[in-house]
Amino acid sequence: MYRAINWVDHVEGVQEGTDQSAENFNTMDAGIFESIALNGLLAMRARLQRDAQAEAEVVAIEKTLTGNSAQNVDIPATKTRNRTTYNVTAEITGATGGTVGDIIITAKQANGFKAQYSGTASSVTLRLKVQGGMM
Repeated sequence: MYRAINWVDHVEGVQEGTDQSAENFNTMDAGIFESIALNGLLAMRARLQRDAQAEAEVVAIEKTLTGNSAQNVDIPATKTRNRTTYNVTAEITGATGGTVGDIIITAKQANGFKAQYSGTASSVTLRLKVQGGMM
């Protein structure tokens, strides 16, 4: 544990200076090390908090797919991801001309992905929520 030393100058005939011993220098070294270690931990904590806030942000995208082949879905330029480990949750808000089947998300990129459905519907409207992928 660091303890401060009140260093004083040696003035001949007036005052004795602080002892420049290994004990005093080691105390100073310990204080410097503790300060550096604490600053590192605080920086890591701040980074983790920033990452958690970025990961929690949800980007909502409305998209109508026509036919069941994969179609591009763009992530807005202001919300592009910097990793492709994001999650996409699909909510079906409408369908015409048949069944929807499964929603399939593929080809994730920072600025978008492909979405398709496996059913017989002629068109499907989705509300897609993108979460994560920010660091």
